[in-house]
Amino acid sequence: MSTRFIPRIILAFLICLPLLSVAQTLFLPNTISDKRKGKEIKEEVAFFTYPYTGAEISLKDFKRKHPELKAPNTIKLKQTPRTYSDNVVVIIGLIHGVPATEEALIIWLAEDYNKNEVTFYIDKDLDRDFYTASEVKVLRPNDPDYPVKITPLRGEIPEQNLSLRVPRKRGEPIVNIPKKSKIYKQFAIGIHAGAGIGSLKYDYNNLEKGFPSWYSINFSSKGLGTSLSYSTAHLNVELSANYQNVFSYTSYLNVRFDNPEIRVDANGNRTRVENVQVERNFDRHSSNRLQYALNLGLRLHFSKSVEIQPYLGIGQTIFGKRQYIADRYDDTQVYTLDPMNFLQGGLRFEFIAKSNQTFFIDLYFQGSDWRPEGYFETIPHDNLRVDHRLWLFNFGYRIGL
Repeated sequence: MSTRFIPRIILAFLICLPLLSVAQTLFLPNTISDKRKGKEIKEEVAFFTYPYTGAEISLKDFKRKHPELKAPNTIKLKQTPRTYSDNVVVIIGLIHGVPATEEALIIWLAEDYNKNEVTFYIDKDLDRDFYTASEVKVLRPNDPDYPVKITPLRGEIPEQNLSLRVPRKRGEPIVNIPKKSKIYKQFAIGIHAGAGIGSLKYDYNNLEKGFPSWYSINFSSKGLGTSLSYSTAHLNVELSANYQNVFSYTSYLNVRFDNPEIRVDANGNRTRVENVQVERNFDRHSSNRLQYALNLGLRLHFSKSVEIQPYLGIGQTIFGKRQYIADRYDDTQVYTLDPMNFLQGGLRFEFIAKSNQTFFIDLYFQGSDWRPEGYFETIPHDNLRVDHRLWLFNFGYRIGL
């Protein structure tokens, strides 16, 4: 990392050591001080900012300013946060009142530090890992002091009670423009609507006929749903429930009863005869369904406001009447449709609408095994293969809680 020094920004610290406590109180920057025995004590300590270019943080320039510091020239951050701006700096400071070693270094990141709205990436246990014991906080100049408790994991360093404040930049008015932040480390609720197309196919060897039989039907669906999710920096876990109304098109059951043959008429014309009996639209499917699913998505951040989430899920379909009518002209042939398990996978395209609010588009595929209770058992068969699939499109909205 370059050690080129950016003109430093002086941040005021107050260190207050109460008689009955071992904790220090640090202020960053310039805030009101506490009192000890009625006397106000204030000490200003310089924090220094450097360009952030990656996980390798150079301390060479900082050590020149603090010759008492005993630390390597470079420190590597374990896990760095995902920032959404090129305007990111490293903030480096040194805790006073303890040995000046690597363990006493405070290394944070700040986004848009030279503006009136700053995003702080806070490592609260100083383990250089911005995904454990970490926090992301957006502050503006007119915000109240924001308390942060630091508990260093290494070294015999007492707990630090710190307050953050962003100073107003000289010559700039305070304008509170809400930051369009993503849903991060929080629960969210969502609603969605969608449509899809699907098909059901099965085939088997009909032992009674001695030949194969095969079935096919296409259908379309439309529906509404809701969801509850929890989002981390890189994962999204979601529990969803969806109502679907399904329209089934013409079904075809093909039953072969003999081998294909070529027939020749009196004029010598040859005709191929398949010897297949085709039953069209003889059955009736349930038109209402309820689905619930558990999905796990990987958050791929492409920009400050756009991400793509490949995801996988498992779920179950519950049919409305739970009935499959095998012959619409014979109401005695009704078979029970038990809840049907499915696997699904797809892509979610998510876009920030407002702070902690997003809208999304889902494109996904479901596959399941359709088997009405007792239906296939009525037909002497072997080598049964069932293919029930559904392609879906959803448009939805999520709100962070």
